[in-house]
Amino acid sequence: MSKINFKDHITSTSSVDVKNICQSFFKQTGISVFQYHRIYNDGHRFMLGTDALWIEHYFEHGHYNAAKLDRHPSCFKQNYYLLWDNWRKDSRSYITVGRDAEYNFNSARGFSVIKPEKFGCDIFEFTGTRDNWRINEFYVHNIDKLESFIAFFKDRAKPIIDQAHRQRFLINYNKEADIYHTYPDTFQGSPITSVQQSSPELRNLQAYQELTDTEKQCIEWLVKGKTIPEIALILGNSHRTVEKHIANIKLKLDSNTLFQLGGKITQVRHQIKRWE
Repeated sequence: MSKINFKDHITSTSSVDVKNICQSFFKQTGISVFQYHRIYNDGHRFMLGTDALWIEHYFEHGHYNAAKLDRHPSCFKQNYYLLWDNWRKDSRSYITVGRDAEYNFNSARGFSVIKPEKFGCDIFEFTGTRDNWRINEFYVHNIDKLESFIAFFKDRAKPIIDQAHRQRFLINYNKEADIYHTYPDTFQGSPITSVQQSSPELRNLQAYQELTDTEKQCIEWLVKGKTIPEIALILGNSHRTVEKHIANIKLKLDSNTLFQLGGKITQVRHQIKRWE
């Protein structure tokens, strides 16, 4: 990759703001580090997080050449949950990346949430300290809380994310270990792919996160009591366009009426606001 001056990059300059967004979440959960990593289909990317020194270290030492999740976004077809302690301790990924993070940055017992998107994929990573063994139990039984924090973070950090998008950089992988390799020996167990998938609250939250920005704007005005003609005027769209947006929202949130949709949106927003 081309040399990046991380001291002037959004990765470093935003770390304090990211910590402030995470402060309540950390206090309530025992999680100590959060990272948000976006990989685009064309190879560009950015990473934000609470530990800017680790992110700089990660790229400067080429850890992306060994990390299991640094694969092309096309490798991920659905939401994907990964408990880091499923790493094999003799795998290249753990020896190169995991051991370095654990013993030099006291960052271990991690959990990753991977979300495929049209532009590529988003990866959200949560870690505890090396001696916090109980954090793994929290991850597995509280995926809904992790998902609600993800929605909260993307909402509160939108200006930072928009700037990071403008400052995204390109990774040039070497042929020995590029993002298309599968690294079959990395895990000693299967990744978590279906934990709590049957939870209606989690399904509603995930569906809400998949709404477009315009659809979310429609929701905001509906919650404030605006009518469809009023929303059309506010957004500068036609009456029919707003009706189409609301129909899509109902479909995504499996709602037949505006009353039912309102109830689900209220529940989702309550989940998200818990981290304020």
